[in-house]
Amino acid sequence: IFALPALAAASADAQLDGFARDVERVEGVRAVKNLQASYAQYAQYGLWNEVGALFTRDGSFVFDGLIKDAQTLKGSSAIATFLRKRYGGDHEGLKADDLSSMFIDAPVVNLSVDGHSAKARWQTIIFHGHGSEARVEGGVFENDYVLDKGVWKIAIVHYFPQYDGPYEDG
Repeated sequence: IFALPALAAASADAQLDGFARDVERVEGVRAVKNLQASYAQYAQYGLWNEVGALFTRDGSFVFDGLIKDAQTLKGSSAIATFLRKRYGGDHEGLKADDLSSMFIDAPVVNLSVDGHSAKARWQTIIFHGHGSEARVEGGVFENDYVLDKGVWKIAIVHYFPQYDGPYEDG
């Protein structure tokens, strides 16, 4: 009779621990999705330095080479420079005749067992242009994320472009 309250208390503690773990995991998945949404939002406004700041200190961006030459960039500054040249007309921010819309959707996010890292796959379509030239591009992101001092950061972006061409020709 006396052991039952202790057993019930242990069971309740285990349930609370499990619930807290589950909430933390859901929050981790949501944070990864919000991080990628921030990436797309900053890209839309041509804020390439802010995009670069979303990466870990030694983060990398791998452009697979299907459409253009393969490249791997390391560090937030190199990543920001690459994206600025590729999508931003080689300048920070948008000018009156710039277009930079990146739609990243259909995520599949897998959180690690310890909840400190994640992998995600995203579909993307990108509209970018400067002056009289506009392009449409699309592909798949396969990204790695890490919890860095309590903040989710992008560790690796691996981009697999599947198509790229002038907007007017499709």
